[in-house]
Amino acid sequence: DTDGSPLRSLGLPSDDGTPYVDLNKATYIMGLIGLNEVVQYLTGKELHESKDAYETGLQIIDRMYQKVNSLRAEFKLKITLEETPAESATQKLAKGDMARFPEARKVVKGDLKRAPYYTNSIHLNPGANISILDRIELQSKFHDMIESGSIIHVYCGESQIPAESIGALVEKTYRNTRASQVTVSPEFTHCNGCHTNYFGFKDKCGKCGSTDMTKRTKIVGYFSNLPGWNDSQLEISKAREAVAQHYADFTPQVPWLHEKDSSKKVMVFGKEGCAMCEEAKNSLTKALKEKGMEIPVEFYDLSKPEARLVAARWNVPLDPIPTVLVKNNGTMGRYELEFKRGKPVHRKEVEYYKMVEGAYAVK
Repeated sequence: DTDGSPLRSLGLPSDDGTPYVDLNKATYIMGLIGLNEVVQYLTGKELHESKDAYETGLQIIDRMYQKVNSLRAEFKLKITLEETPAESATQKLAKGDMARFPEARKVVKGDLKRAPYYTNSIHLNPGANISILDRIELQSKFHDMIESGSIIHVYCGESQIPAESIGALVEKTYRNTRASQVTVSPEFTHCNGCHTNYFGFKDKCGKCGSTDMTKRTKIVGYFSNLPGWNDSQLEISKAREAVAQHYADFTPQVPWLHEKDSSKKVMVFGKEGCAMCEEAKNSLTKALKEKGMEIPVEFYDLSKPEARLVAARWNVPLDPIPTVLVKNNGTMGRYELEFKRGKPVHRKEVEYYKMVEGAYAVK
């Protein structure tokens, strides 16, 4: 609010009468940090440790998502959630909370005396013993609510993951999750003696024997040298190193995440007042009735928090709508809104009949 301050000047008219930054068109970001510790404090479990703990995390972020939407409507400004990089905040906020609230020591990670930290944004504990596929699946369910940037790191240490495996991982992520960004993050070591480069972290050069080595990897979204990191970021790196094999593991390891659903029902995700959503629900109900099948058609109004929680479970987008899931004893057909030349494609009634016929093998 100080006249002449650099930030205040950004929004003031310049020589041509327009401001350097149009504050009415800018995006106002609310960064997230420490969801894992909040959930652990409330439930006694970290995000990856139980279904109840994980869904508590989803409910917290959903509440924040609705709050920023409310503020956006009230002030006519673009306000969004973001996975803030928080290179320093992870340590600073953890130290501050432990000083003011001693019980925070029960959930803060790292070396509590020298290098405490909160887990970044909505991420799982970097030292959690879970496969990278499960990490992507769990973190990606938050991404629809975090509009200003989300990212999942595939830390691969010294492993040189084959191109085919990376391709398979990217395709599975694209087809089966709501991840908005995934990045493969290797580690390197540079010998300052003979300038040899290595995959992974090395303490001694295998070529010249020098111990003058510089380690480099991504601190958040960019590569940097470890000597420039603060103590907490180094603790996070150690936590990842301790479970490096899991970051290169593509097998499911979280039992409750992969529980089979043997139900037989049709689920329509949309919003009240949406004409295409109502048409989808009515057409599917009519198709099942004409086929003499007593299979329920459930409608989930995505303007309600309980419906958004169900959508997250099944990786259903919050927008565009509608999305239809046709479930039959462990198998599931998914039908999302399609677009042609930027416009939504209106489905005909016969297409909803085909959904039912294909899933339940009826004529």
